[in-house]
Amino acid sequence: MRALGYAKSLRPIEVRAVHVGSGEEARLVAAAWEERHLTTPLEIISGDPHELIDPIRSYVRGMNVAEDEVISVVMPEVYEGTGRREMVRQRRALLLKAALLFERRVVVTDVPVLATESRPAPRGPIIPTRVIALVLVSAVHNATLRALEYARSLSPTELRAVTFNVDHDETMRVLNEWANFVDDVPLEAVDSPYREVTRPLIKYARQLHAETPDSVVSVIVPEFVVRRWWHQFLHNQTALGIKYALIFEPGIVVTSVPYHLD
Repeated sequence: MRALGYAKSLRPIEVRAVHVGSGEEARLVAAAWEERHLTTPLEIISGDPHELIDPIRSYVRGMNVAEDEVISVVMPEVYEGTGRREMVRQRRALLLKAALLFERRVVVTDVPVLATESRPAPRGPIIPTRVIALVLVSAVHNATLRALEYARSLSPTELRAVTFNVDHDETMRVLNEWANFVDDVPLEAVDSPYREVTRPLIKYARQLHAETPDSVVSVIVPEFVVRRWWHQFLHNQTALGIKYALIFEPGIVVTSVPYHLD
């Protein structure tokens, strides 16, 4: 219900809900969905719920979208705790997100919820009062500008861009380039005394969320996507660290916006 509420808050052209399953398990999910009288219909994709990649990838590829449209895949994830073991238990979701990054015109958003917060299940979608889009900027390149355009398309309540001052000279160069390319969204430089990104990012995102507890902070991460998956792993260590650092933060979702290197 949190993922559905977040999807609705984006004011998209269309919202779809899909479930991969078959038999009695799929029937029970469909019945629970119908019992809530939700306005968004649920589509059942026949398949093994333990093997999500092929059914979801085929579904996404079969969607009729225009060249200037984007498919936002919003993935709810329920965690029993906040340790690293929970990430391992969510292996299927992790593999699905990695696979979807290679699909063009697809962005992926994680909506994590602790199990204690998901029971009893809400009767309807939980729509945030405000959505604050926060674009992470390490440099001014095509991946960053694409992420910024995606953030604009969400029509968020507030749109921010932030970079982290790991090296003064590099930060000044990024600020100057941003001013030359972007004139409607100021770039904020946040000090990083330990020359790393995750801790100041967590502090910054928490402060944004604390100002309006009913809001959602959507941290938008630009990612270069290369052809081979093992190259992808080498190129996106920082992005992986950011996702792990934020995945258990309440009121914060992480969106990956891929930029494909041909």
